[in-house]
Amino acid sequence: MIRWLGIGVLIVMASVIEFGFLHALPLPFSTLPLVASIGVYCLFTLRPATGLAWIGAAGLISDMHAHVPAGEILIAVVIGMGMVYTVQQQLSHSSLYAMMSLSAMGFFLWSLSAGLVRAIAFQGRLDVGVILWTTVMGALTSTLLLLVLPWIRTRVSAYIRFSV
Repeated sequence: MIRWLGIGVLIVMASVIEFGFLHALPLPFSTLPLVASIGVYCLFTLRPATGLAWIGAAGLISDMHAHVPAGEILIAVVIGMGMVYTVQQQLSHSSLYAMMSLSAMGFFLWSLSAGLVRAIAFQGRLDVGVILWTTVMGALTSTLLLLVLPWIRTRVSAYIRFSV
């Protein structure tokens, strides 16, 4: 229970950073899906429940933050469950290429689905540039987390002992 409370606090902190700071930056950086990228990282480090919680929270917070609701929590959970299934049942090992391609496909489907729902339901336009930037930034952030966090963990664990 305490572990999930800590994860909830981390989700709120990452959401504040994403929606309070990153979305105020210029275009390539404003599309960075930080919370969902952390969820994809958790999926690929074989913690599917934690990853799905991060991805679901990203959808919920995106829905609460959006000017027009698009049902992003449902989109996020469905795409997250598809990613969990793919990682657990279809991939024999967690390679960097599989992670990059699956996260790019997930971010593309998520942003395309949410954009289509907004465009159809609210007579808006579909911004393809934002969809592509979200896909690229999400895949790069997930890949960067997969490469950097184990390196940081080995450096920090020499001085601080973590029990996982």
